Amino acid sequence: MDVTNTKSTTWFDPFPTEITFLIFDYLSNNDIIYTFFFLSERITDLLLENKRYITYLKLPTTNVKTWENILSIISARIESLNINSIDMTFSLTCFSNLKSLIISCPYGFPDEELKLIFASEQFESLHSFRILETEVGCGSNSHLYDYYPSQDYVFKKIFNKKNSLKTFEYLLKTSPLVISNTNIFETNFNLHSLTLLLKDFEDIYSLLSYTPNLEYLYLLSEPPYRRIRISPSKISIKLKKLCLRLDCKERTDDIRFWYEDIDLNQLTNFIKEFSSSLICLSLDLNEIQNKTDDIPLNHIKLKELLEIMKNLQKFHLRAYVADNEIDKNLVLSKFNDPFWSDHNWSFGMNEYVFFTLPYQFDDFERIYEGYNDMKSENPEILTNIPDLWSSVKSISLPFQSKYDFNFLKELQIKLPKLNKISLYNDSDYSDQLEHSYEEHNICLDTVTTVHLDWLTRTKIQNWLIFLLPNVKHLILDADEEMSSIENELIPILNNKIQQLDIKMGSIDDRFEQFIKIIYIYFSNIQYTHFKSTEFYDNKRYISYLKLPTTNLKTWKNILSIISPRIECLNINSIDVTFSLTCFSNLKSLIISCPYGFPDEELKLIFASEQFESIHLFRILETEVGCGSNSHLYDYYLSQDYVLKKIFNKKNSLRTFEYLLKTSPLAIYDTNIFETNFNLYSLTLILKDFKDIYSLLSYTPNLEYLYLLSEPPYRIRIPPSKISIKLKKLCLRFDCKERTDDIRFWYEDIDLNQLTNFIKEFSSSLICLSLDLNEIQNKTDDFPLNHIKLKELLEIMVNLQKFHLRAYVADNQIDKNLILSKFNDPFWSDHNWSFGMNEYVLFTLPYQFDDFERIYEGYNDMKSQNPEILTNIPELWSSVKSISLPFQSKYDFNFLKELQIKLPKLNKISLYNDSDYSDQLEHSYEEHNICLDTVTTLHLDWLTPTKIQDWLIFLLPNVKHLILDADEEMSSIENELIPILNNKIQQLDIKMGSIDDRFEQFIKIIYIYFSNIQYIHFKSTEFYDTNIGYWSPSTSSIDWCERNYVVTEYIAEFWNCISSFSMCILGTILFIRGLYNNVETRFSLSSLGFVLVGLGSAYFHGTLTHLGQMADELPMVYSMIIWGFILYRMNEFKQIKTKLFATDILVVFGIFYGLLWTYVHSLQTFVLVFQIHFTLMVLVALIKLIYLYRQPYHHVYRIKYLLMIHLVLLISAFVCWIIDQQLCEQMNNISQFNPQLHAWWHVFGAFHCHLGIVCGEAMRLLSIKHRQHQIKIFRSPQQSFKPDDHLHIVYYLGLPYIDYSKEKQTNKTKD
Repeated sequence: MDVTNTKSTTWFDPFPTEITFLIFDYLSNNDIIYTFFFLSERITDLLLENKRYITYLKLPTTNVKTWENILSIISARIESLNINSIDMTFSLTCFSNLKSLIISCPYGFPDEELKLIFASEQFESLHSFRILETEVGCGSNSHLYDYYPSQDYVFKKIFNKKNSLKTFEYLLKTSPLVISNTNIFETNFNLHSLTLLLKDFEDIYSLLSYTPNLEYLYLLSEPPYRRIRISPSKISIKLKKLCLRLDCKERTDDIRFWYEDIDLNQLTNFIKEFSSSLICLSLDLNEIQNKTDDIPLNHIKLKELLEIMKNLQKFHLRAYVADNEIDKNLVLSKFNDPFWSDHNWSFGMNEYVFFTLPYQFDDFERIYEGYNDMKSENPEILTNIPDLWSSVKSISLPFQSKYDFNFLKELQIKLPKLNKISLYNDSDYSDQLEHSYEEHNICLDTVTTVHLDWLTRTKIQNWLIFLLPNVKHLILDADEEMSSIENELIPILNNKIQQLDIKMGSIDDRFEQFIKIIYIYFSNIQYTHFKSTEFYDNKRYISYLKLPTTNLKTWKNILSIISPRIECLNINSIDVTFSLTCFSNLKSLIISCPYGFPDEELKLIFASEQFESIHLFRILETEVGCGSNSHLYDYYLSQDYVLKKIFNKKNSLRTFEYLLKTSPLAIYDTNIFETNFNLYSLTLILKDFKDIYSLLSYTPNLEYLYLLSEPPYRIRIPPSKISIKLKKLCLRFDCKERTDDIRFWYEDIDLNQLTNFIKEFSSSLICLSLDLNEIQNKTDDFPLNHIKLKELLEIMVNLQKFHLRAYVADNQIDKNLILSKFNDPFWSDHNWSFGMNEYVLFTLPYQFDDFERIYEGYNDMKSQNPEILTNIPELWSSVKSISLPFQSKYDFNFLKELQIKLPKLNKISLYNDSDYSDQLEHSYEEHNICLDTVTTLHLDWLTPTKIQDWLIFLLPNVKHLILDADEEMSSIENELIPILNNKIQQLDIKMGSIDDRFEQFIKIIYIYFSNIQYIHFKSTEFYDTNIGYWSPSTSSIDWCERNYVVTEYIAEFWNCISSFSMCILGTILFIRGLYNNVETRFSLSSLGFVLVGLGSAYFHGTLTHLGQMADELPMVYSMIIWGFILYRMNEFKQIKTKLFATDILVVFGIFYGLLWTYVHSLQTFVLVFQIHFTLMVLVALIKLIYLYRQPYHHVYRIKYLLMIHLVLLISAFVCWIIDQQLCEQMNNISQFNPQLHAWWHVFGAFHCHLGIVCGEAMRLLSIKHRQHQIKIFRSPQQSFKPDDHLHIVYYLGLPYIDYSKEKQTNKTKD
């Protein structure tokens, strides 16, 4: 993509630059670049001109193709890169001017990826390198399958004289550094800042000997212990800033280090090494526990240490005092010495923690009584310094506590950088927070991480909604008793949480309950981390897996352990990230991609050894409307290959399901089938009902058959006898393959064939299900009337279950009259009841998953057995999808019935109906109505009133939205923006046509659905969507002719066939040229003519990228040859001496052809090619006319051919333009498309034929004129008459040069 392509005007362009920058301030650099870079030329220029927006980047992991285009322009300007995923989507070689690199993956970084970074040239020029980690609790033993870098390799690359590093930070708390070999180190003179997490304190001495110019050191490690130590060497560096933190993060419990175990002398001696140079000293002794009422390094020793530091300006301290009740004032009084006040060092205490003020550490534990409980030897500092606590980023609070709203307000004001809160249980404190946070305007909007014991605390939803609205990361300690979570939490957790860390000490009987709760409440998270050493010992948690598509490095390690235990695999993406060979014990495979599955990936699955041992194989598809023609860029399988692999005696399949509604199976060749004795369950969508007879002959042991197809039509070949013993048969005749919503007419259907098929299994059937809802009858009865139905069922002696749904005529009908026909004792003896709603007759209980057009509610339903409507609670429990008029007369009682009676409901289709007025004037929330099982919503458009109430209260869990966008689109209410952004993950857009409203539509979708994961546009006008053998199309252009209409093996039939006209005419010219021994140039031109025809036929037959290259490149080659013919028309050089050896035109032609081939292979730019080829044709045409005007070419017969040549060119061009620009109109005028692009081929073929003939004629006259000049030079004769030397003959109306009278001499032949 080129920046020059962004010359569009958007609604964003009128904004002043200041407003634009103000908007940018609320977004991350990645969001700014990805969203706005190609939005318009003005915005792109603003970003390129303002360096601060593009110098820092988080390495993108999604939408990689878009980022490739962006980075091709800005990568050289990026100076700081943050890698926060284990997937390295772009190499460091892309960023030539990189100065700073940050690795901040939540759970470590793969060693092999780190080595690639170290090995890159860019690493040697880095000034800053940081390896960080998100903290998720204490103790490395709680981490499973994280990535830890090879530490020796890290040391070797950092402490190396070749790199340019000035700053290095290593803060992987789960993998502290351990120095085992100092021989790998080299002195690094560049390093001036070092931040390290070491396991052993004494290792710092070794490191510092290799950093002579170090000025800043931050060290986090365990403290120096009282044991035998080797005396450390003298340190000669001049540190200016030293920060020491002695921490327990590597320990597996929460116990502090005991004072008696620690060698404080070693600690103070280390600090004294820098006494002459230190400007700033920070000591964090919070993890060292003393038994006395004093800090570990008491006030006397501390004063002695600091007094020798003459240059010290800043001093920060945090230390833990004994757990027993202490006198804070007594401890603080020890720091009333003038030494402390002279340096302006003040101290404070809170509970058991002693610290300098202002507080300079990023975490603050156990805030109990608020700021009023804090003490200081300088009390004024607690009130007079506003930034006293500005460094705090993390705090811990008892969830049930005595602090009040004033304290929370203080948190909001005094902790501007707060981003993490840990809430824990404390039985000593009761909950005093009885009022709403919202009422007091309290909002800690900087907090993004919360650490909880569990989610069952009261009022937790109020915290997450009002007090902590921006929480994205949740850390859970799941060792306590778990109970069900309040319903109000479900949408909150689903919408907010993106990263989840689960800490479990052990896995017991509560774990299964825990997994279910997590699955419900955290369905939208991007990162999940379970921590327990027992997790992989329980088979039931890992026998089923959805094939992962992200964080592949992590999954690779996990699967290396658990893959043999996985028995069921669900592939729900077109990217098969792991081969089936990884899963040695696989028994069940499900392919459930929303929009089909690539053929080549399916063939790899079939070719694997695992497939032969699979017992269950299902190919499913998410249903998104009726009509396969509405699907775009879907993947359709090679059906013959699928059938060959399923109906095969080698596999172990017992169950096979094929439910791709957009690509129903069609059987062409049964010779590829083999009998499969294992299959006992078959679920199929067939295009033609009669094909089921062929399939059943290869499944002798089949017991269950579910068939969805078009119904059997009249005039069919009698089917063969079926010998299998089915126990369950489900037949559904559906319109999913039809392009409209019209039902099948009763008169067109052969019901006798249908009943005869069912009778084949009359002796064995236990269950029969018939769905005739798509068959429309003109009488007040259903298609298979009650008499024929009774006759059919009476012969089935073993039948126990019978399900029926049938459509009755659209005209007003008497429901009671129809139902009365089923009062026969036959129906009651079998306990088969019937009901009616509007125009649909069905058995009760209702056993189908969709229910259309519920108008008046359940009160409008009738039954011949009225008691069943009220006495059976699970009457409608099978229904998963319903359709409702958006403005309707049903009331809240009806909605309440939906909530209770349809427990499996997951999809609602809302349509406009002008006959019904909106009676829903009250809030759904007031009536406690919530259809929380519904995840899919189908709408005409988003402009109906009260839609936000539906999405917030009535349908809180909607994730998948299907839009019919054919109606007038208007702006959507502002209340909808955050709702749609937060909820919708999958969006399907159905458009009948693309018109002037499309641009407006795209803009609205861009605004309201910015967070979706899947989007699917459907329109018959985007590209032709008929599917065939070569699908999907990979060419960059598609022509007006509809694809695969005539045959599934040729994409554009008429365009393909018409291309052979060029082959025929070119072949005739080539053969005549060989026969008449014409010059090589004309033979090459004829051969190029043939190649153009073959390439065009290949292109239009397949619509592939390779075909497009085969079409367009020969066109250029032919024009190069034609140009040589025209520009060397009057040249007569010898072949052996100059023509091919040194002729500059030949060299240029070959070079230009190779150059164009290379450029065109990189980018098939359609418009550039069309302009380029048009210019070549125009130049050649002008040259041809110029040559004709030469006296010895000026022959009437050539003029006549040139005039026809020009007319054909104009005619071909007009056909091409009309086909390109007026395609929609041509297709909509009538069902007949004149196929003007095919006529372009035909006119173009005759045009090229006449052009070559004209060229031959002029060349012949040039040779004859040359011979005439030689003769005149030797002996003067009469003047040259071109008419005497040119003879043209016609075969089948086509002109050719007649060489029989005059032969070219070998002397002047080229």
